[in-house]
Amino acid sequence: MRRKRSILGLAEDPRRNLLLFGTGGGKIGALNLETGSERTLLEIPGEMAVDGMGLSANGTALYTTLSPDTIGTLERRPPKPTQFLVWDYTQIAG
Repeated sequence: MRRKRSILGLAEDPRRNLLLFGTGGGKIGALNLETGSERTLLEIPGEMAVDGMGLSANGTALYTTLSPDTIGTLERRPPKPTQFLVWDYTQIAG
């Protein structure tokens, strides 16, 4: 599905010179703005799209809004609710 590869959320990490991005497929990645290298920081299970994100003022927490990827599904169940999750960015940024 096209939405899984789409970038839906962005956040800047000026301390590490990274641009963080969240995708419709539940991936949180980082692009090094000096070298252009890219890496995956986190993959969220459960078909949840990362549609919003940001860093705390001190750079230790990454907050995300996640919504279920319901595009193209034929389920008649009620959709999963949107989630707000906070991650320890110092652990996932490396």
